Amino acid sequence: MYVATVDGERWTIRLGEFPDEPLYALAIDGVEVVRFDDWPPLWTRPA
Repeated sequence: MYVATVDGERWTIRLGEFPDEPLYALAIDGVEVVRFDDWPPLWTRPA
C-alpha cells in the first residue's frame, strides 16, 4: 500500500484483514515488524 526508503531500508505498510487483524502492518526489508491500528502522529500519510 505505502512504500518508503528509510536509511537505505525498504519500509512497506499494508492494510490488514480488518477487523480480524490490526488495520496496518509495517514490514522493513520484507520482514513484518509491527501491526497497528492508529497511524503514528509523526508519520506523514501520502495523499
